[in-house]
Amino acid sequence: GDGDYGKLGREASNSSAVPQVVDKMDGKEIIKVYAGPQYSIALSKDGKVYWWGKRLVPLPDTEDHVKEPVQLSTGTHKVVEVCVGYTHCVMLTTEGVVLTWGANDKGQLGNGTTILPESTQVVMVTSLSGHEIKGIACGPHHTFAWSAAQHASIGTRLPFCLNVTVGAVEKLAGLLGSVCDSITSEGWLNPSKDEICLIVSSLNLLTLQLHAAVCEGDATLLLPQPLLTTVKERVVFLATDPSVNTDIQAAAQNTLKSGWMILLKEVNERAKMLPSICDGSGTPGQTFMFRLLIESLLSPWELHNSMLSAINNELHVGKIDTNKKKQASEDDEDKDALCGNPLLNLIQILISSSSADCIGLLQATAAGQEVQAHEEDTSVIKLLFHFQWRLISWFLSRQQARQQRSRPKSGGQEQEKDMQYGAEMLLQKYTNLICSESMRVLTVFTEVLTTNPALFSTLIPILHNSAIGVLLPDFINNLVLLQLKRMSVIVQACDMNQLKNLLVTLNNFNLSLPNLNDAVDLNLNTELSKINSEVLPIISLQQVEQKENSNWVILNRRVYNIGDFYSESRDFPADVKVIEDYLATTKNRSSYPDPPQILHPYLVGVLEDSPPVSLL
Repeated sequence: GDGDYGKLGREASNSSAVPQVVDKMDGKEIIKVYAGPQYSIALSKDGKVYWWGKRLVPLPDTEDHVKEPVQLSTGTHKVVEVCVGYTHCVMLTTEGVVLTWGANDKGQLGNGTTILPESTQVVMVTSLSGHEIKGIACGPHHTFAWSAAQHASIGTRLPFCLNVTVGAVEKLAGLLGSVCDSITSEGWLNPSKDEICLIVSSLNLLTLQLHAAVCEGDATLLLPQPLLTTVKERVVFLATDPSVNTDIQAAAQNTLKSGWMILLKEVNERAKMLPSICDGSGTPGQTFMFRLLIESLLSPWELHNSMLSAINNELHVGKIDTNKKKQASEDDEDKDALCGNPLLNLIQILISSSSADCIGLLQATAAGQEVQAHEEDTSVIKLLFHFQWRLISWFLSRQQARQQRSRPKSGGQEQEKDMQYGAEMLLQKYTNLICSESMRVLTVFTEVLTTNPALFSTLIPILHNSAIGVLLPDFINNLVLLQLKRMSVIVQACDMNQLKNLLVTLNNFNLSLPNLNDAVDLNLNTELSKINSEVLPIISLQQVEQKENSNWVILNRRVYNIGDFYSESRDFPADVKVIEDYLATTKNRSSYPDPPQILHPYLVGVLEDSPPVSLL
């Protein structure tokens, strides 16, 4: 390489195009070498340090470079690790002692001053003595050391030790702002080295602040809203804008990785940011941000918070809709249905985008184009799948909880009622979304396959890799589970006509598949009653009148355990009111309509001398 200042160690300043042996190092048993900007350092097996090249600190009346290796005096210390900066180097000994050598204009030697020692003098960083130092690192003009001690005991007044405080973040934000504001829009791709150094260093220090605060609990660093907004907007810009220098962008992305729990704490805020970059296929910065935001929603605690936030949003939107319903047309309501719920809006965009991609691939295949099944981003599929399951499990978990606890106080009952309403509204919108997107995809699939059955093996992977291909089977299973455990939820939250249309579409899809027997035809229009046609037990009047069956009632010659219904519906007054209103209509009447479907899970049997009754 370049031989200026004698940094090749061969008693000259000549450059070399091929590797050559440094003769003066023969027999030294060198185990590591380090390259500084214009100097070189070697570490031997016995812990001795050698250097050559440009002097780190010029001396008067002395040549500014050394053209052959010279041993650096470290006293009795045996060095095991060396790091090099721009004009200084740091050494770690077997005893955990930190030694520094070179320039000190920025205080990088750690001796508590910026006074320049003699160039041949190695400085011991006494403030680190006894602290089990296990690692060292250098920046251009700064130094790091870290300890193995479980409880850090380094004094807070150590030079350049930055406490985790709001004040420190304010100063870092100010430094970032002063440097960034001086760069023109055209200058972001090629800022000066000093600008890069200042911005990257500030971002790295900010990363350490945020990381420490997250590890200790975000209460450690409660940033005022104006400061939080300033830092967040600055870091997000540096991490995502395509005009930003790559080194600066990488540092900003590390800051977001470490500190998103503080900078982007609110679930709704993250959900609102995602739609603008929802395909994740833009610039590298947008792709990074897309993945970060998606993955931030995937942790169990964040999913829990996301679901509660979405349910509360539905409560808020529901109250607004109630006040405006008379003035808004149905079209307007449909258009605005998702706008008040950022998380649901995000889910809709992700599913719709996947469906559009799937339909495009299906139609391209039908047109004879060669296509490759597009695999959805794993994190996107995980988010959609977990959202769907958490939404269903919200109802099932409350079904189990209400069977295990005593009757809540009136305040808790009212809150539970509100949450139930919000969850039902959320499920209703999600059900409509899944049904409509599934029918879009399956209808196109059926049309293409009916036209050309030979395309079956090509079309199926496209469907399987789409969001609908993953979500729909589980969604159907979840609805069956809800029907068995919480029939009232199905009645209150699902559009039966929409579900029927989905089943008809599924039936047509089944019939279009090749090499399948016609027995898979669900015959939904004429033979629904044949599905699950198990006959109910016959109950005698004497059984109903027995003392242990005192909670049984006869409604249209069917026998229901009304006592179990009341016991399990204490937390759901809306369900109880539906049944009480129905029972009130049956008094003193010889005939009345069938009981609400809410009672279906409590059907015991049919009174004897009545025709057999299907479970449906």
